[in-house]
Order: sequence, then structure tokens, then C-alpha cells
Amino acid sequence: MTMPGPAGEPFAAVSETHSAAVFFAGGSAFKLKKPVNLGFLDFTSLRARQAACHAEVELNRRFAPDVYLGVSQLRDPEGRVIDHLVMMRRMPASRRLSALITAAEPVAHALREVAHTLAAAHAASPQRSEIAEQGSRDAVLGRWRANLDQAGALTDSPLSPTVIADVQMLAGRFLAGREPLFAARMRAGRVVDGHGDLLADDIFCLDDGPRTERGETATLRGVSTRAGVPVKELFALFPGKPAKKMAYIAGLPKPVGCV
Repeated sequence: MTMPGPAGEPFAAVSETHSAAVFFAGGSAFKLKKPVNLGFLDFTSLRARQAACHAEVELNRRFAPDVYLGVSQLRDPEGRVIDHLVMMRRMPASRRLSALITAAEPVAHALREVAHTLAAAHAASPQRSEIAEQGSRDAVLGRWRANLDQAGALTDSPLSPTVIADVQMLAGRFLAGREPLFAARMRAGRVVDGHGDLLADDIFCLDDGPRTERGETATLRGVSTRAGVPVKELFALFPGKPAKKMAYIAGLPKPVGCV
């Protein structure tokens, strides 16, 4: 039986993004991946959407284990599996950190708890060679060059050739001579799978401690982490073509077949 929803909110509601729809019912929330290919993610197959659901639950349980409950199957009248849903505990919108700040509520304690959680998670993040290599000077420079070339080739690019040339020059100038610095960071284990997608809208300050969300996919989080651009901004600046936004802003290659 569905538990009652947060006080003051409608029993049922729907929220939609470029890659998913979230259905709220009472105290539960169910996320359905859209069968779309956005360039940096491909959810067009049932198998990819299933993998994405399981990955989202696994990754987000690091920060909100009692919110991400598992993955459920969606079946047709004949009992065939037609899709998968991420099952979540519904969070009260009134307890968003952004809402509390707007209302001038005290949030210092919650912020300290979030900072402690993130620091502990980053300290325990995997430090594999394939992760570290993404933080090398040459890898970063290569991504800047490739994506600026791609942006310059777009007929509807919002970036003028002058802007692209300036960004290319500034990126090269910043990275020139800094190979030892990047190498030292790699040796020190500074390049990790971190949280680059944390917004005040995604922190819920509950009585028993804050809950945070990490975004939908590991690759998209990695792009956000290394580029310093929140995922929601990647979607929002150019709503019709988020994959191009990744190329413009992130300085990273668009992942193929990401789930």
C-alpha cells in the first residue's frame, strides 16, 4: 500500500526531464527512463534502460540509501516486461535546501553534515588507472580541442568562430607547462569519481539528516565533475540539444552508449 505523501503536496504528480519521467504517488516516486538517444547517453534499448536504473540505484545509495529503494519491472497485460522503474522514497519539496534558504531557515548544521558526507565519499572513491588518466594534462587538452573543433563545425553553434578561437587559445595557455602539476595530482590520487552535480535543489534536510542526489548516470556525473558544470545546467542552457551543450561547456568527448 502506498504511504501518504508529504504534507501540503498533491497525492499524485509527474515531473519530466530530457531523459526520464518521475511519477509521484503518495510517499513513493517511480522514475521511468525515456527511450531516447541524447548523444552522451543512449536509452533506446530496454537493456540499456534496465542497466541505467540499476546503476542509478547503486550510485545514489552511497548518499541516500533509504531513498533509493530498488528497481521494479513494468509489465504489459500479458506479463511481459516492457520497461524498468527506479523506486524511490518521495522527498518533501518543502525540505529542499533551496527552499529553506529562500525561507531564511537555519541550514548551517545540514551543510556541515553534507560536507562531511561528501568528503568521506570522495576519500573512499575508486582510484583506478582509467579514472586517473582522464585527469592528465594531455587528456584534458585533447578533449578541449576535439570539442571545440566539433562546436566550430556546427551550423547552428551559438559560439562564434572568434569565441571558439579565444577559448582554444586560453585553454592551451592555461595547460601549457602544467603537465607536472597534472601528473602530480594523478600520483596523489586526486582524480576520482566525485560528486560534480550537487545543487541546493537536490539536498533534502530531514530531521534525521540530509539526503542528497547524484544525478542519473556515472558518465554524465563524470562530465559534470571534471567540467565543473552541474548536470541540470548542461540540460538547461540549450534544452533542445543537451549533447551539444556537453561539447560546448564540458571540454569532454560525448560518451557513446552511456548507461
